[in-house]
Amino acid sequence: MTSSFSGKSVLRKSRFSSKSPSYSDIRFGIKLIGGNIGHENDIYTFPYFCTFLVRDFLRQLPPAPAHMV
Repeated sequence: MTSSFSGKSVLRKSRFSSKSPSYSDIRFGIKLIGGNIGHENDIYTFPYFCTFLVRDFLRQLPPAPAHMV
């Protein structure tokens, strides 16, 4: 049985929303998975067991441009 929250559909929706003018303040997406760390098309993936690292990752990002704040 598949749900509407399967990996590919969520990734597709995330890609769409990060490029949409309605969501111009979204710069990237974060996805928690049962796989490896990765980055593709403005989506960062973290394994579930590395969830504690997401906070540190977000702190190290450059600040958002002034028009996004």
